Amino acid sequence: MANKEIDDLTAFTTQPASTDVFVFKRITAAVTRSITFLNLTKFWWVVKTTTYTASAGDKILANTTTAAWTFKLPASPVAGDDVWVRDSHGKFNTNNLTVDRNGSKIRAAASNLTLNTQWQTVHFVFVDSTAGWTY
Repeated sequence: MANKEIDDLTAFTTQPASTDVFVFKRITAAVTRSITFLNLTKFWWVVKTTTYTASAGDKILANTTTAAWTFKLPASPVAGDDVWVRDSHGKFNTNNLTVDRNGSKIRAAASNLTLNTQWQTVHFVFVDSTAGWTY
């Protein structure tokens, strides 16, 4: 997707690249106002159905409809990194999602986490090597 001018009615059918620039224009009484936004990619949710290693800023719709699988938190996180994961089809209670800590702690514990609540949404935020990922 190239740089693009958009208005109130523009719909996106593809995810923009991190280098895309969008100029939003609204014309009111012959006055044009422009605002440029960069790096919109972190606002997108992505569906995953099998083992996946997240990157900081990911927003994952985890589909465990057919089987349980493992979601890995990012390796080498820094303070403030975050990752969202959501039960996209309400099946965590029958097909669990295992959250692999990928070397960091989760709530100060050196163990993985099992998500097993239907429709569960978890927002992980990395604090430091002592607390690890909190939610």
